[in-house]
Amino acid sequence: GCVNLKTVAFSEGLLTIGNSVFEGCRSLTNVTFPETLVSIGAKTFKNCISINNIRLPAKLTRINSELFYGCASLTNITFSENLLAIGESAFCECGLATVNLPEGLQELGASAFACCTALTSIILPANITTIENGVFVGCSSLADVVFPDGLKSIGASSFNGTALKKITL
Repeated sequence: GCVNLKTVAFSEGLLTIGNSVFEGCRSLTNVTFPETLVSIGAKTFKNCISINNIRLPAKLTRINSELFYGCASLTNITFSENLLAIGESAFCECGLATVNLPEGLQELGASAFACCTALTSIILPANITTIENGVFVGCSSLADVVFPDGLKSIGASSFNGTALKKITL
């Protein structure tokens, strides 16, 4: 990765960012996305261990796989209300303690929040009908989960290694 890069501010008009563009940029702390952005490739910010706050643009409907994987300092994320899907391992090993998922979210990929050891509780939106394999595996502080009424399936190992004390169905 790029060792000295600390800040990225994209210009309005940018529509897409490709796969793995900033992967491993360990000093990157600040990223500002344009409101015109509609797509960010897989692994774009993987292992950017210094990013701590992200606000995703309104036109982004999907978070691709491993987008923020290993971003251990990422403690705050603001999702677009238009977000429909979070891909596989998108936030694996992040520092998120709380996550406010948008109401319109329909899909949580396998291992989406795996090993987020600071995560303490989660409310799953009404449109989530399936929890894929390992979504919260290794979230050792996760103690409280609120499931949506329409939930039909919970995948293997979804809550292994958690501190679950309360489940609301």
